[in-house]
Amino acid sequence: MFSDRGLLMNSTTIYIHGFLSSPYSNKGKILEQRHLQRGIPFIAPEIFVGPKKAAEIIIAAVDQVQTDDFCFIGSSLGGFYATWAAEKFSRKAVLLNPAVRPWLFMEDKVGVHYVEQTGDKIVVYPEYEEELKALAVNSLKAPSNYLTILGDKDEVLNWHDGEEFYHGTNVKIVHGADHRLSGFDSLADDVMNFLHGRISR
Repeated sequence: MFSDRGLLMNSTTIYIHGFLSSPYSNKGKILEQRHLQRGIPFIAPEIFVGPKKAAEIIIAAVDQVQTDDFCFIGSSLGGFYATWAAEKFSRKAVLLNPAVRPWLFMEDKVGVHYVEQTGDKIVVYPEYEEELKALAVNSLKAPSNYLTILGDKDEVLNWHDGEEFYHGTNVKIVHGADHRLSGFDSLADDVMNFLHGRISR
């Protein structure tokens, strides 16, 4: 998924979806539409692979960017990857219910899974645990570069882990919000304003 409108603007967003999700999730579609409305390029690669390959896909997405100004949005496992990418490239990022230590869940995830929106198959191998650890960020160089959005009714991840790890960032706790951040449409402007500034009226 790639929006090619507004390529003259000095900004591009790379959206990194979560495990068993896709660029075509509700959040992905809402974010793409918001970027189209503002004329901001939006790259959302499909990441139906292991961590090492995921990192390669993200680097390839960065290579697509036509300016030196880009940023990241990551959801769930994508939030873990977005943190790694933001630190690697020294960029801003918005994290949506980010996974903090995803390797702790790998043993239960080994095997075959299917992506809800697309039906694509994902095979999780035991070695992904070490691949995830290799991408782990121990501390943030510039916490102010992050907006962390956490739902306090997240049924998949313990949102307190995200609150603790990202405590120095711009943290927004959404009361009553689940892992999918249902009602994300109401949060999308916060995401856009943090990454790209407010629209002058």
